[in-house]
Amino acid sequence: MNILFVCTGNTCRSPMAEGLLKALIQEDDNILVLSGAISTAEGMPASENAIAVMEELDIDLREHISRNIDADVLNEADLVLTMTEGHREAILHYFGDDFEFKTQPLLDFVGIGGDVSDPYGGSIETYRRCRDQLKEAVKLLYKKVTEDDTF
Repeated sequence: MNILFVCTGNTCRSPMAEGLLKALIQEDDNILVLSGAISTAEGMPASENAIAVMEELDIDLREHISRNIDADVLNEADLVLTMTEGHREAILHYFGDDFEFKTQPLLDFVGIGGDVSDPYGGSIETYRRCRDQLKEAVKLLYKKVTEDDTF
């Protein structure tokens, strides 16, 4: 299974989600995890606060570089999980309704509902709250994709 996390700039939320899921799955070769952006300057590092709060969990984002999604990446993904409904709508607008069946907001997909709060430009505590929100969602995601026969 190929899971793609998407946010606006691929420097905060989606790399944190990617890092959390990679840490959770460890050596599970059945799941590939990537992240990308709706609109970013390619090659940007993860934000300093994202790096800092993830290091608190022994997850290293220092090598992360931002990248925009494209139709090829979307085609390769089995599941595209966005941080907001707006990100989902942007994907469908720019890349077409062909991706509708596999693109959902992360929190909706795991049954929590709503959007993942954007910590960009916020305090370290704002990033911690976002990380913790993502951590809970990623645990539910992993349980869902490993226990559900449709995946």
